[in-house]
Amino acid sequence: MDPGSIGFDSNEPQIQLYFLLGLVYAAVTPFLLPFILIFFGFAYNVYRHQIINVYNQEYESAAAFWPSVHGRITTALIISQLLLLGLLSTKGAGQSTPVLLVLPVVTFYFHKYCKNRYEPTFVKCPLQEAMKKDTLERAREPGFDL
Repeated sequence: MDPGSIGFDSNEPQIQLYFLLGLVYAAVTPFLLPFILIFFGFAYNVYRHQIINVYNQEYESAAAFWPSVHGRITTALIISQLLLLGLLSTKGAGQSTPVLLVLPVVTFYFHKYCKNRYEPTFVKCPLQEAMKKDTLERAREPGFDL
């Protein structure tokens, strides 16, 4: 009766692939968008229940995989924006193309900002040190609300 662990190495990239396909096909055929949203709603509830109540927690990664996930999702977002740009340029909405050229650039710079701002925390800061820093920050500035 040992359920094992959830296997993040195989399940998480699979969900990211579904997210990429959802982003791409949301622009191409908006009819699929409600089904994609329903899938992710059910997937959230099921995975949440399975992780909390069923599977054994073999390790704690301290969210070390989060920078990789953020990079993949940003890449998926840029791909979907480029496909939307191509779709709108072929559908006769050529006047919106110059405005939409800015979207992938802004998304890329947002990814770079998040990478520079948050990745050192995931790599260098264990949870105990982060808790100490938060406690000291609250003691120094009690009115500061994050």
